[in-house]
Amino acid sequence: GQVFVLDCRYDIKMTADDVDPWTFKWMHFNAVGYQEYPNMINGSTLSVVQMLDASQLEQMFDRVEACIMNNPSNTDLELYILLNGILDEILAGHRKVSRGAAKTRSRELIEQAQQFIKQNYRERLSNKAIANAMYLSEYHFIRQFKKYTSMTPYEYLLMHRLNLARQMLIERRDLSVAQVAGEVGFPRADSLTRYFTVKWGITPTEFRAMAAEGQAGGRQ
Repeated sequence: GQVFVLDCRYDIKMTADDVDPWTFKWMHFNAVGYQEYPNMINGSTLSVVQMLDASQLEQMFDRVEACIMNNPSNTDLELYILLNGILDEILAGHRKVSRGAAKTRSRELIEQAQQFIKQNYRERLSNKAIANAMYLSEYHFIRQFKKYTSMTPYEYLLMHRLNLARQMLIERRDLSVAQVAGEVGFPRADSLTRYFTVKWGITPTEFRAMAAEGQAGGRQ
């Protein structure tokens, strides 16, 4: 599935061994006017493209061979069209793989940011602080994070804190609301109460009371 695009005006040496032999089709043509293709791929005289699906490209190579073998006297126009098609297919494959790799890197970065938030939720974090931890600009990071999670990094942090608080209100009845707030990263109890009420429509105290009633009913 790999394609090598070489600019043969320069010396290039490629080798393979018996341990990892190559099976390949080779095409060398006078590419006046095509010098920009290697540069369009990666700016090098040797470009390696990993094709997701090389079947279409293989068929085009076969058509070039058939064109030369079966009709050698009248092939210029047809070859020109085929060669353009081959180079365009390689360029399209490169762009497709590049976009896929970029998406994978972005997704991995977002997952790292989520892990960072979960490990440091007690700290005083902001969008900018989280972006700095990921070594990205705040604007770019927020845009990428929201693309994959539908929320900003700070909104994700708040949601994580609120979910922890709700769990702790049920399981740690020995802690006051203010202590729960401190445990999950809110500086004051009123901060927890404000965000908690906006999210679920009741205060932490009301939620704890309702949860206790539900548990008591379940034990009877």
